[in-house]
Amino acid sequence: MALGFVSLASSSTFGNAYLLDGGPGARVMVDCGAGLRQLETALADVGLDPSHIEAIFLTHGHSDHVRAVTLRVPFPRSYGIPVYATEGLWQLLDGCIGSLEPSLRRVLPAGGETTVGSLRVRAIPKPHDCVDPVGLVIDGAMGSWLFLTDLGHVPPHLLCEGRECEYLVVEANHEPALELASGRPEVLVRRVLGDRGHLSNQQAAAALREMVNRRTRVVFLAHLSVECNTPALAYSTCRHELDRCGYRGELGVLPAGGQVLRWPRL
Repeated sequence: MALGFVSLASSSTFGNAYLLDGGPGARVMVDCGAGLRQLETALADVGLDPSHIEAIFLTHGHSDHVRAVTLRVPFPRSYGIPVYATEGLWQLLDGCIGSLEPSLRRVLPAGGETTVGSLRVRAIPKPHDCVDPVGLVIDGAMGSWLFLTDLGHVPPHLLCEGRECEYLVVEANHEPALELASGRPEVLVRRVLGDRGHLSNQQAAAALREMVNRRTRVVFLAHLSVECNTPALAYSTCRHELDRCGYRGELGVLPAGGQVLRWPRL
């Protein structure tokens, strides 16, 4: 039985890693930022051998998205999984990546498309403070999925992408008042709140209001800050806006880490 969508980890604290499983030939991971044991344990919990994953797609080079790829013995090397990243991201990773064979390194064209088994994967540029950051649209028998985390605002081209997808995985990183009162270094707070930082609950809600339509089936809120947000705040802020625009579909909040969320729920 195909697992569907699995959130293995979804935060800066615990890392970010998501699995889209459409069955043999259609299993891919989006980001690989959790620890090795954490990934292996989470995959074991859902009964999936990592060697059965066809590809890993990296959205950008921050450590909470690439941690398990930069180990001395990278996670994908241990299981023979090809890794896709933009040319700019590969250049950035060359100085810190472990011994990943050239045969497992694949270039993902920013703004372009690649095919893995029965899945089509498109990389869409997004505003974030790193090299070649991209969101991903993954199309297959399971429908169209948008993965959109780690961005400071949502430009019109990304809103358009969201309108064409049935499943939306969108960042709701922080509550601004909690961020401002967090006691974090001022430079970090400015970064998070900036146009190339992270989406607040309110920004996520506003973007989702522009994306959802009759095509939309499920919305998942992702990459919540452990220190500056809560699942209840993210959910209530986005649910309010989605109710206002007539969306009656499912809204879920992905756990930060330590728990696996599987959809459809068995």
